[in-house]
Amino acid sequence: MPTAWGYLNQYMHSHYAGFAMGVLLSVFALSGAISGLILGHLNDLGVSLKRLLIVGGIFEIIGNFLYFIGINVYLIVFSRVVAGVGMGIAVNRR
Repeated sequence: MPTAWGYLNQYMHSHYAGFAMGVLLSVFALSGAISGLILGHLNDLGVSLKRLLIVGGIFEIIGNFLYFIGINVYLIVFSRVVAGVGMGIAVNRR
């Protein structure tokens, strides 16, 4: 997240950048919490943990790649949501 402040200052007025930074942090955590519940339930139903880890890793890779592209604020927020979904599997690792 050290680069997020630079992205936000580049694409937004400085007085909105703080709000957008809060949005970035919260959507990452919220999508991770929601996907953690869903992926944990899938694991309890018998879906292989290995498959869930692969899917979570793919989501993290795609989200971080989109964040790297970072052509506007909306893509940056969307990329954090996608990466958060991949982060949600971290609580299910045993």
